[in-house]
Amino acid sequence: PEMPIRDLGGSERIEREWSCYARGSEQGLTPRPLWRAEDALAAAFVPGERLSRRAGAGPDAAWDALVAAAEALARLHAAGLTHLDASLDNVVATPDGELVFVDFEYGPAPGLTLAQQRALDHLRLVETSLASLRGRAAGAQDWLAALDRCTDPSARRCDLAPLETALPGVLADPTLGPAVRALFADDG
Repeated sequence: PEMPIRDLGGSERIEREWSCYARGSEQGLTPRPLWRAEDALAAAFVPGERLSRRAGAGPDAAWDALVAAAEALARLHAAGLTHLDASLDNVVATPDGELVFVDFEYGPAPGLTLAQQRALDHLRLVETSLASLRGRAAGAQDWLAALDRCTDPSARRCDLAPLETALPGVLADPTLGPAVRALFADDG
């Protein structure tokens, strides 16, 4: 209950996923939705592999995947969508190098602004990958640079306090925490 996202159930979940797939597929960012019922939907098959699998090759590969996912998230946000469960498990890398987002089953908690949703997407990517990144801070600078490039101004000015329960590892990390807090304290 203290998380900034909420688990959607039944028809509300189907409606969110359908809507995200319909809008995102126009930009090549999600699978194309095919059909839906009250309690199920189907989307077109997307060949490829989850980015989490690539990240499993080691910390360098994980940081590379996070940089690519941050750039893809910026395109998702520009299309007017947020994911709310952004992780390398929910990004498929196609054989032609495109990144496609899947599994839009969560909704924002009441009061969570669009800017906070976008910030959460970027920061949850790393939060959910911290175990793969331990002991390899070199790639963090590349990801922080991507985060700086890919985070829109409204997200950079958002209050991170409502997101803290979903980001305990990132915000406590001695390298990432201060850099993230500084980036999201940006006034311009």
